[in-house]
Amino acid sequence: MNKTNDFIKVSPASIHYLSLSPNGNISGITSLAGKPPAPAPAPLSYPGLIDDEARRWLAQENIPVSRLALARQVHGAAVRRVTRAGIYPDSDGFFTDLPQLSLTIRTADCAAVLVSFPQVPAIGIAHAGWRGARENIVGRLLEEMFAHWPVDPASVQVALSPHIKACCYRVGTEFSGFFPPEVLYRRGEALYFDLEKTLLSQLAQQRIPAKNIAVAPFCTVCAPIPLYSYRRDKTPQRLFNLITIEKAQSA
Repeated sequence: MNKTNDFIKVSPASIHYLSLSPNGNISGITSLAGKPPAPAPAPLSYPGLIDDEARRWLAQENIPVSRLALARQVHGAAVRRVTRAGIYPDSDGFFTDLPQLSLTIRTADCAAVLVSFPQVPAIGIAHAGWRGARENIVGRLLEEMFAHWPVDPASVQVALSPHIKACCYRVGTEFSGFFPPEVLYRRGEALYFDLEKTLLSQLAQQRIPAKNIAVAPFCTVCAPIPLYSYRRDKTPQRLFNLITIEKAQSA
Protein backbone atom coordinates (compact mmCIF):
# COMPACT_ATOMS: atom_id res chain seq x y z
CA MET A 1 0.00 0.00 0.00
CA ASN A 2 1.48 3.35 -1.05
CA LYS A 3 1.17 6.26 1.35
CA THR A 4 0.05 9.43 -0.47
CA ASN A 5 0.12 11.60 2.68
CA ASP A 6 -0.63 11.31 6.39
CA PHE A 7 -4.34 11.00 5.66
CA ILE A 8 -4.62 8.82 2.54
CA LYS A 9 -3.14 5.55 1.30
CA VAL A 10 -3.57 4.01 -2.14
CA SER A 11 -3.55 0.23 -2.60
CA PRO A 12 -3.80 -1.59 -5.95
CA ALA A 13 -7.60 -1.58 -5.79
CA SER A 14 -8.60 1.14 -3.31
CA ILE A 15 -8.04 4.50 -1.64
CA HIS A 16 -8.14 4.43 2.16
CA TYR A 17 -8.90 7.51 4.30
CA LEU A 18 -6.81 7.09 7.44
CA SER A 19 -7.82 10.19 9.39
CA LEU A 20 -11.53 9.45 9.77
CA SER A 21 -10.93 7.75 13.12
CA PRO A 22 -8.04 8.16 15.58
CA ASN A 23 -8.48 4.59 16.82
CA GLY A 24 -9.25 2.98 13.47
CA ASN A 25 -12.84 2.11 14.37
CA ILE A 26 -14.26 4.13 11.46
CA SER A 27 -13.12 3.12 8.00
CA GLY A 28 -13.49 5.03 4.74
CA ILE A 29 -12.62 3.62 1.33
CA THR A 30 -13.00 4.35 -2.39
CA SER A 31 -12.65 1.70 -5.09
CA LEU A 32 -10.38 2.18 -8.08
CA ALA A 33 -11.35 1.31 -11.63
CA GLY A 34 -10.45 -2.15 -12.85
CA LYS A 35 -11.26 -5.73 -12.12
CA PRO A 36 -9.55 -7.13 -9.00
CA PRO A 37 -8.73 -10.83 -9.11
CA ALA A 38 -11.16 -12.05 -6.45
CA PRO A 39 -13.96 -14.27 -7.81
CA ALA A 40 -17.39 -12.75 -8.24
CA PRO A 41 -19.90 -13.83 -5.58
CA ALA A 42 -23.39 -15.05 -6.32
CA PRO A 43 -25.82 -12.72 -8.15
CA LEU A 44 -27.21 -9.93 -5.99
CA SER A 45 -30.54 -8.16 -5.80
CA TYR A 46 -29.13 -4.71 -6.57
CA PRO A 47 -29.97 -4.37 -10.29
CA GLY A 48 -28.34 -1.37 -11.89
CA LEU A 49 -26.30 -0.50 -8.80
CA ILE A 50 -23.77 -3.29 -8.25
CA ASP A 51 -22.17 -4.81 -11.34
CA ASP A 52 -19.76 -7.76 -11.55
CA GLU A 53 -16.73 -5.55 -11.08
CA ALA A 54 -18.14 -3.98 -7.92
CA ARG A 55 -18.99 -7.44 -6.60
CA ARG A 56 -15.40 -8.56 -7.13
CA TRP A 57 -14.05 -5.44 -5.44
CA LEU A 58 -16.34 -5.83 -2.43
CA ALA A 59 -15.29 -9.47 -2.09
CA GLN A 60 -11.61 -8.56 -2.28
CA GLU A 61 -12.03 -5.91 0.43
CA ASN A 62 -14.05 -8.32 2.61
CA ILE A 63 -17.06 -6.02 2.61
CA PRO A 64 -20.32 -7.99 2.77
CA VAL A 65 -23.03 -6.72 0.46
CA SER A 66 -25.46 -7.45 3.27
CA ARG A 67 -24.18 -4.41 5.18
CA LEU A 68 -24.46 -1.83 2.37
CA ALA A 69 -26.85 1.10 2.60
CA LEU A 70 -26.94 2.11 -1.04
CA ALA A 71 -28.53 5.19 -2.59
CA ARG A 72 -30.41 5.55 -5.83
CA GLN A 73 -28.84 8.94 -6.34
CA VAL A 74 -30.69 11.79 -8.05
CA HIS A 75 -28.12 14.63 -7.82
CA GLY A 76 -30.27 16.26 -5.17
CA ALA A 77 -29.76 17.34 -1.57
CA ALA A 78 -31.92 14.86 0.36
CA VAL A 79 -30.14 13.24 3.32
CA ARG A 80 -31.56 10.65 5.67
CA ARG A 81 -30.67 8.75 8.80
CA VAL A 82 -30.48 5.04 8.05
CA THR A 83 -30.83 2.08 10.38
CA ARG A 84 -30.54 -0.90 8.04
CA ALA A 85 -28.89 -2.06 4.85
CA GLY A 86 -30.71 -1.86 1.54
CA ILE A 87 -31.50 0.49 -1.32
CA TYR A 88 -32.78 3.98 -0.56
CA PRO A 89 -34.53 5.80 -3.41
CA ASP A 90 -34.17 9.51 -4.14
CA SER A 91 -31.27 9.95 -1.72
CA ASP A 92 -27.86 11.57 -1.99
CA GLY A 93 -26.74 11.50 1.63
CA PHE A 94 -26.85 9.15 4.61
CA PHE A 95 -25.89 9.23 8.27
CA THR A 96 -25.98 6.68 11.09
CA ASP A 97 -24.47 5.68 14.42
CA LEU A 98 -24.96 1.95 13.87
CA PRO A 99 -21.88 -0.28 13.56
CA GLN A 100 -21.38 -2.63 10.63
CA LEU A 101 -23.57 -0.56 8.30
CA SER A 102 -21.60 0.68 5.27
CA LEU A 103 -22.97 3.95 3.93
CA THR A 104 -22.32 3.83 0.19
CA ILE A 105 -22.21 6.47 -2.57
CA ARG A 106 -21.29 5.80 -6.22
CA THR A 107 -19.32 8.41 -8.18
CA ALA A 108 -17.73 9.04 -11.56
CA ASP A 109 -16.70 12.75 -11.44
CA CYS A 110 -18.83 13.89 -8.49
CA ALA A 111 -17.25 13.88 -5.04
CA ALA A 112 -18.15 11.61 -2.16
CA VAL A 113 -17.87 13.52 1.13
CA LEU A 114 -17.21 11.15 4.03
CA VAL A 115 -17.92 12.54 7.52
CA SER A 116 -16.82 11.06 10.83
CA PHE A 117 -17.87 12.00 14.37
CA PRO A 118 -15.31 9.79 16.15
CA GLN A 119 -16.43 10.71 19.66
CA VAL A 120 -19.98 9.37 19.20
CA PRO A 121 -19.14 7.41 16.98
CA ALA A 122 -21.33 8.43 14.04
CA ILE A 123 -20.76 8.69 10.29
CA GLY A 124 -22.22 10.32 7.21
CA ILE A 125 -21.66 10.45 3.47
CA ALA A 126 -22.88 12.74 0.69
CA HIS A 127 -22.88 12.62 -3.11
CA ALA A 128 -21.75 16.09 -4.17
CA GLY A 129 -21.69 17.07 -7.82
CA TRP A 130 -22.39 20.60 -8.97
CA ARG A 131 -26.12 20.20 -8.33
CA GLY A 132 -25.56 18.89 -4.81
CA ALA A 133 -23.00 21.63 -4.19
CA ARG A 134 -25.44 24.26 -5.43
CA GLU A 135 -27.99 22.94 -2.91
CA ASN A 136 -25.30 22.67 -0.19
CA ILE A 137 -25.84 18.98 0.49
CA VAL A 138 -22.68 18.93 2.63
CA GLY A 139 -24.07 21.64 4.89
CA ARG A 140 -27.40 19.82 5.11
CA LEU A 141 -25.71 16.56 6.05
CA LEU A 142 -23.67 18.19 8.80
CA GLU A 143 -26.63 20.17 10.13
CA GLU A 144 -28.65 16.94 10.42
CA MET A 145 -25.76 15.15 12.12
CA PHE A 146 -25.13 18.03 14.54
CA ALA A 147 -28.84 18.03 15.41
CA HIS A 148 -28.59 14.37 16.45
CA TRP A 149 -25.12 14.53 18.00
CA PRO A 150 -24.11 18.08 19.05
CA VAL A 151 -20.35 17.53 19.03
CA ASP A 152 -17.65 20.16 18.74
CA PRO A 153 -17.02 20.78 15.00
CA ALA A 154 -13.29 20.75 15.80
CA SER A 155 -13.61 17.02 16.51
CA VAL A 156 -15.18 16.18 13.14
CA GLN A 157 -13.09 14.46 10.46
CA VAL A 158 -13.90 14.65 6.74
CA ALA A 159 -12.54 13.09 3.56
CA LEU A 160 -13.20 14.09 -0.05
CA SER A 161 -12.97 11.32 -2.63
CA PRO A 162 -11.41 11.74 -6.08
CA HIS A 163 -13.56 13.96 -8.26
CA ILE A 164 -13.28 16.13 -11.33
CA LYS A 165 -10.97 19.02 -10.48
CA ALA A 166 -10.83 22.58 -11.75
CA CYS A 167 -8.18 21.54 -14.28
CA CYS A 168 -10.80 19.60 -16.27
CA TYR A 169 -14.23 20.81 -15.13
CA ARG A 170 -15.23 23.01 -18.05
CA VAL A 171 -18.75 24.41 -17.63
CA GLY A 172 -21.21 26.76 -19.29
CA THR A 173 -21.70 30.44 -18.57
CA GLU A 174 -24.86 29.63 -16.59
CA PHE A 175 -22.59 28.55 -13.73
CA SER A 176 -21.94 32.24 -13.09
CA GLY A 177 -25.49 32.36 -11.80
CA PHE A 178 -25.05 29.26 -9.64
CA PHE A 179 -21.76 29.92 -7.85
CA PRO A 180 -19.63 32.84 -6.62
CA PRO A 181 -16.81 34.09 -8.85
CA GLU A 182 -14.06 32.78 -6.60
CA VAL A 183 -14.82 29.18 -7.66
CA LEU A 184 -15.00 29.92 -11.40
CA TYR A 185 -11.95 30.41 -13.61
CA ARG A 186 -11.58 31.62 -17.17
CA ARG A 187 -8.98 30.22 -19.51
CA GLY A 188 -9.38 32.06 -22.76
CA GLU A 189 -13.04 31.73 -23.68
CA ALA A 190 -13.60 28.67 -21.47
CA LEU A 191 -15.06 28.68 -17.96
CA TYR A 192 -13.97 26.12 -15.34
CA PHE A 193 -15.61 25.22 -12.04
CA ASP A 194 -13.75 24.35 -8.82
CA LEU A 195 -15.96 21.80 -7.07
CA GLU A 196 -13.32 21.10 -4.43
CA LYS A 197 -13.01 24.74 -3.39
CA THR A 198 -16.80 24.97 -3.22
CA LEU A 199 -17.06 21.96 -0.90
CA LEU A 200 -14.21 23.17 1.30
CA SER A 201 -15.96 26.52 1.66
CA GLN A 202 -19.19 24.79 2.69
CA LEU A 203 -17.29 22.72 5.24
CA ALA A 204 -15.69 25.89 6.60
CA GLN A 205 -19.16 27.38 7.01
CA GLN A 206 -19.91 24.46 9.32
CA ARG A 207 -16.70 25.30 11.27
CA ILE A 208 -14.87 22.13 10.26
CA PRO A 209 -11.12 22.91 10.60
CA ALA A 210 -9.16 22.66 7.36
CA LYS A 211 -6.62 20.40 9.09
CA ASN A 212 -9.41 17.86 9.68
CA ILE A 213 -10.20 17.49 5.97
CA ALA A 214 -8.38 14.89 3.86
CA VAL A 215 -8.69 15.60 0.13
CA ALA A 216 -7.82 12.86 -2.34
CA PRO A 217 -5.39 14.60 -4.74
CA PHE A 218 -6.75 12.89 -7.85
CA CYS A 219 -8.83 14.30 -10.71
CA THR A 220 -11.13 11.62 -12.10
CA VAL A 221 -10.49 12.90 -15.64
CA CYS A 222 -6.69 13.18 -15.73
CA ALA A 223 -5.20 11.37 -12.69
CA PRO A 224 -2.50 8.74 -13.28
CA ILE A 225 -4.41 6.14 -11.24
CA PRO A 226 -7.42 4.25 -12.66
CA LEU A 227 -10.62 6.17 -11.96
CA TYR A 228 -13.99 6.30 -13.66
CA SER A 229 -15.04 9.55 -15.31
CA TYR A 230 -18.40 9.99 -16.96
CA ARG A 231 -17.27 13.24 -18.54
CA ARG A 232 -14.20 11.64 -20.10
CA ASP A 233 -15.65 8.28 -21.18
CA LYS A 234 -19.46 8.41 -20.79
CA THR A 235 -19.00 5.23 -18.75
CA PRO A 236 -21.89 3.64 -16.85
CA GLN A 237 -19.43 2.29 -14.27
CA ARG A 238 -18.87 3.97 -10.93
CA LEU A 239 -16.40 4.17 -8.09
CA PHE A 240 -17.76 2.90 -4.77
CA ASN A 241 -17.24 5.10 -1.69
CA LEU A 242 -18.00 3.57 1.71
CA ILE A 243 -17.78 4.67 5.32
CA THR A 244 -18.38 2.23 8.19
CA ILE A 245 -18.29 2.08 11.97
CA GLU A 246 -16.51 -1.22 12.34
CA LYS A 247 -17.36 -2.04 15.97
CA ALA A 248 -19.84 -0.95 18.61
CA GLN A 249 -18.52 1.51 21.19
CA SER A 250 -17.29 -0.19 24.34
CA ALA A 251 -19.30 0.52 27.46
